[in-house]
Amino acid sequence: MFKRCFVALPIPEEIIDEIQTCQIGLSNAKWTKRENLHITLHFIGEIPIENFRMIQETLKEVQGKAFSIRIKNPKVFYKKNQQILWLGNEPNEPIISLRNQILKIIQKFVPPYKKEEYVPHLTIARLDRTDRKNLNNYLLTYENFSTKEFMINSFGLYSSILHPKGAIYTQEEIYYLEDHGI
Repeated sequence: MFKRCFVALPIPEEIIDEIQTCQIGLSNAKWTKRENLHITLHFIGEIPIENFRMIQETLKEVQGKAFSIRIKNPKVFYKKNQQILWLGNEPNEPIISLRNQILKIIQKFVPPYKKEEYVPHLTIARLDRTDRKNLNNYLLTYENFSTKEFMINSFGLYSSILHPKGAIYTQEEIYYLEDHGI
């Protein structure tokens, strides 16, 4: 038996409310559902259930401190047949540091992964054949978008089931970071 999974940062509800204010204005966008908004730390993929359970246990070893970030200005990743509309965050360093620690701890339980540059981001939409002018207008309209600063005090292990109407994510486990009085 296999499980498709990833490790991610959950986003507080009040921040999701802010994010959804910029999920408008592109008619052909497939907007990410509210319940699926997160910052992926590492997409693991499909692994044997035994490995999933080992990762679930091993992630308890991660030691990190809570930190604050803000989600801001939209950007685009260009893939073969699709464009990914995403929001960046600031600062990136604590997220990258947490991700690196997670990768080190889980590496023996996950398939080898491409060592690409990691860009912390929150996907807000997938676009098919978007008119460049409309996309550029959207990016200009929201170039100064920013949420209020908020605390990241946990990360989660999620499972993902693919469906024709979109993936269904389930938070399987939550891991708390040390609160250091921010």
